[in-house]
Amino acid sequence: MKLVSEAKPPRANFRPAYDFSQFSQLANVPWNKTSFVDFDGQDEEDDDDDDDDDDDSDDDDDSDGEESDNGGGIVGDFMQNPLSDSKCEAQVILLLSFCPEKTLQELEQASLRVPSEKICLFDDRSSDGIHSETRTCLERLNVKELQSKLLKERFISDHPSTITKNISDAGNNQLPNAERKISGDRRLIFITDLNRWVVMTLITTASKFEADALRGSLYRHLSFQTYIGSIGFPFFHFAFDLPFFVWRTTVPGKKPHDVRKTEDKQSLREVIDLSFLKRQESAPNASVGNDSVQVDYLCPAHISVVISIIDNRRWTAYAFVDTYYRNNNKDGVNAYYSDARHGPIKPDPLTKGSRDADKPLLDPKQYSFAVMDARMKQVTGEWECVVTKLQEKIELYINKCPSRTEPFSDTIFKRCLSCIGNTRSLLVTLTEILKAMVKEWNSFDPSEFLPTKDIVLNRMHSSIRYSFKELGKCMEKLESLKNKCDNYAKNIQLYMSGASHHTAQQMHVLSAVMLYIVYPTTLAAALLSMQSDAIPRWFGPTKLSFPILATVLISLVFVSIKVFNKWELIRIFLLKQYGAVSKSHWSHLLPVAQGHRPHNEDIELGSNENQASGIRIEV
Repeated sequence: MKLVSEAKPPRANFRPAYDFSQFSQLANVPWNKTSFVDFDGQDEEDDDDDDDDDDDSDDDDDSDGEESDNGGGIVGDFMQNPLSDSKCEAQVILLLSFCPEKTLQELEQASLRVPSEKICLFDDRSSDGIHSETRTCLERLNVKELQSKLLKERFISDHPSTITKNISDAGNNQLPNAERKISGDRRLIFITDLNRWVVMTLITTASKFEADALRGSLYRHLSFQTYIGSIGFPFFHFAFDLPFFVWRTTVPGKKPHDVRKTEDKQSLREVIDLSFLKRQESAPNASVGNDSVQVDYLCPAHISVVISIIDNRRWTAYAFVDTYYRNNNKDGVNAYYSDARHGPIKPDPLTKGSRDADKPLLDPKQYSFAVMDARMKQVTGEWECVVTKLQEKIELYINKCPSRTEPFSDTIFKRCLSCIGNTRSLLVTLTEILKAMVKEWNSFDPSEFLPTKDIVLNRMHSSIRYSFKELGKCMEKLESLKNKCDNYAKNIQLYMSGASHHTAQQMHVLSAVMLYIVYPTTLAAALLSMQSDAIPRWFGPTKLSFPILATVLISLVFVSIKVFNKWELIRIFLLKQYGAVSKSHWSHLLPVAQGHRPHNEDIELGSNENQASGIRIEV
């Protein structure tokens, strides 16, 4: 399949990329249509080429089908970078696991599986850089309605003078509503809890200038990744992806869950149960209240924002926000829609309601930083809450250390070590995510956004920088908590080691008592209990026979053990007595018998005659 039709090569004298007239046709062309527009804004394709394309359409369709089978269909084609000949297989697999090809059929056939709930706020305005007119203001849409909106022609005119005239005429009420042609120059799309049908809708309706930005943003949102950056040719794209966690406490059975599933039936966001941080054996003076029947959860969430800029008047902003964890969803579509209808202002959902949608920021760079500032404050607040809650739970758990408040129990200590291991793994995961966020910010170059005289942008940049500084503090607290967990685990292991040593000593004493006293005494009693014919008459059972026999047996056991322990010394002494060991080697053998190893590995014993007879001791 040809991605680009045959056309004349681009001219060398490029004009600035922010001249909309160069790319107006691409902005209205879907990404999967073969079209090429040169940098002078003139369509260089000939009619003969179009006829050839029509004649070969059947062959192209066949080849498309083959590529779809091998490369993941329309999802695989969308994820292929036009500047590269290969797809990133990992990205295609991830996207297909969440949004399989059957999703497109369900949309085309209006399947009942396609949800009808409102999941999007859509805002379209014309703009000349200074003034704007509403085309659609915070319209609430479901998946099918969003698809219909995105398929409509967006840019009515390519000439800025016409747009400006329409805006001024509309302001003077010189044109009736039916005759107005308003372009969607400034488009905002706010989507909550991105599902597979919305993903397929965005893939099938994205224009050429939006496809590059959406490709990366969709992948990072689904894979829970961090990113802050921009690319500037031929269109300027700014994007940021912010992962975070939300602390939720509910009664048992009310666990937050994400209804979005992948192909293997796994939730897109797996909620973490923190019940392991609650001690099952509560202290005697612990208060019993509502907290004892509540369960804490850690809900992963993600915010992705991408802004594709054609020029300073025409641009598109997408926002994908997770809200599944909220009971009272103030950051949801219905909440913003209700506030827009009944409230004093119409809140801009991308800026989390911090700006009035009827008083829009028309400059795309200012709006980019306004959105990032508002969302960074939200993310920073959630991270601070999570870190504070974790600190309280972990310190409370450590202060109730069993070694201080409870007698030794192997089961209790194993449970504590398991809990501290789970906690440490969680802290490592959170720390790595925060490190990635701070690293992305430190590597981000805001020079494209910060003209020296733009006071608004510089203030927003300072606010964003402060938010990341607070995230750095959260990261330091998590590192400190991880060290506390390590020290706590070491203390438990030391306590268990000491308790095991104490138990071993007790067992040693008990074994000695059994060996030296119980066994000889029992044996003496058994011997004296035998039939009278089996016992010598001179040793007949008398008052003194039992203590004498028990004493003799105890002495025999004691002597036997001493001989066994000193056998090495006895053996060497006997060898010396019978001349097997020369006097010159006696000083070397004595430390060996006492358990000390000499420096030399082999000691030859005896004279030459003894060596000839084969007598040799190896240490």
